Amino acid sequence: TKKVADDHKLMKTQEELTAIVRDYFSEMDEIGTLYVQVYESSLERLVGGVIFEDGRHYTFVYEDEDLMIINKPSDMPIHPSIHNYENTLANAAAWYFGQKGENFVYRCINRLDRDTTGLLILAKNRLSGALLSRMSAERKIHRQYLAIATGEIPKCGTIDAPIARACDSAILRQVDFVHGERAITHYRLLKFDGFYSLVLLQLETGRTHQIRVHMNHIGHPLPGDYLYNPDYRLIKRQALHSCRLTFCHPISGKPMDFTAPIPDDFKTFACGCVELHQYADNG
Repeated sequence: TKKVADDHKLMKTQEELTAIVRDYFSEMDEIGTLYVQVYESSLERLVGGVIFEDGRHYTFVYEDEDLMIINKPSDMPIHPSIHNYENTLANAAAWYFGQKGENFVYRCINRLDRDTTGLLILAKNRLSGALLSRMSAERKIHRQYLAIATGEIPKCGTIDAPIARACDSAILRQVDFVHGERAITHYRLLKFDGFYSLVLLQLETGRTHQIRVHMNHIGHPLPGDYLYNPDYRLIKRQALHSCRLTFCHPISGKPMDFTAPIPDDFKTFACGCVELHQYADNG
């Protein structure tokens, strides 16, 4: 079942939007019943490469005929779910390609949690989606994150600890050396201010909540994390930002390297860290 609604003005007829959404989510069988609301008043607008939504802005960092790189803001789920029917990246993609009159199936390659900011990849066709998915499984898409962690972490290290769903929870994850899937996170300390550490992390695997669970496991949880460390004195959401993606283009083989600017809620803490010059405002 799919519902397309607009409390102000429909951009297209309900039948057209329903067809668009059905096409976009035709390959996402795991979602099951899905309701997608498309509101002209609240949905993202693309203007000169920048999407505006509720006064915030974020960019399509790159787009060609095969893929898109998006700098996702916080408070944006990747796709609709129960109680999240709008303000999702999937809604934005549906609206954007619908306005262009282009057929598009939503294929998000590296998913980010709702409140994690930064770079992710959308594949624009079945071939690039299959190739990028295989590249991700073969660890050929390299992802770096910036995080703020509680306390002083060691200068560098690797966390190799399997992750599984916590008992009696559909959301929480935990380190579980019996039932977990292998998860590997490399980290390096960039700055310590006496209370918090600024950390650069690189993933070898992509388990749900991997960085959040791993940092909590070693005793340095991320502030602002409502699931694992609900301490909002420094930041109002989990302090995690997808700052860099490197991979070879799935079709041309050309090396691709993208960086995302430091988000505003990181800037005060990150100020003065010379190693962050590549993540300046211009990306």
